[in-house]
Amino acid sequence: MKVNSISLTVFAHETEDEGKIDSAVRSFFSSFLTDLDSSFQKVYGHFDDKLVIMKYSWEGKSAKQVLRYLLTSLSPSDRLILKGSIHDHVDGSKLHIRLDKQAMIANGRPKLTQGDDVIKVIISFSNFNFGELEELIVGTD
Repeated sequence: MKVNSISLTVFAHETEDEGKIDSAVRSFFSSFLTDLDSSFQKVYGHFDDKLVIMKYSWEGKSAKQVLRYLLTSLSPSDRLILKGSIHDHVDGSKLHIRLDKQAMIANGRPKLTQGDDVIKVIISFSNFNFGELEELIVGTD
């Protein structure tokens, strides 16, 4: 199973410090910044509130390294939760994970969540295989 790409999307609301969010993401992925592609788009929400859509992505070999790093950084209990609910997180050949944005900012570590204030992670695979993905999730110690 080949990792084609990994992308993160974060919404920074006007009450949040987008620099702080960007710094937390870049700090966590500091070993992979040379291959990082990022973009920031200022938009308005339903109630004319200002938002910044922050996107980060990696492709190819670096995407696989980023995925391994991300999975090894999850707590053992988060990895077990992800493995146990893997069918809920896969759409076609893509794995969707939601990370707690505030935990990343405060602790510098990823934490799974189902909330709304999240870092959305999408991992795209070629030759997707549930068994290999489960091994990758639990076998990253």
